[in-house]
Amino acid sequence: GIGRLSVGNSENQARLSEHGACDLCCNSLRAFRNDRDVSYRGLIAVKCMAAENAENKTRLGRAGACELVTATMRSYTGDRDVSY
Repeated sequence: GIGRLSVGNSENQARLSEHGACDLCCNSLRAFRNDRDVSYRGLIAVKCMAAENAENKTRLGRAGACELVTATMRSYTGDRDVSY
């Protein structure tokens, strides 16, 4: 998925971003907020897309990632994998 393709690869981060990956990550967190596995993987994808990439951090922020990440973490406070 997005996380595996983007982790540690700035070229793939840029390509994925150009194809709407930042918006897709946020849309998935919104649409599947009650699905633990999708939420967990969505958070990983956001993390990987943002890692050492200022442009993606801005795109993710504009797509609502700040609100979505904190809301997702609050929803799964008893789940160490998701809320950490």
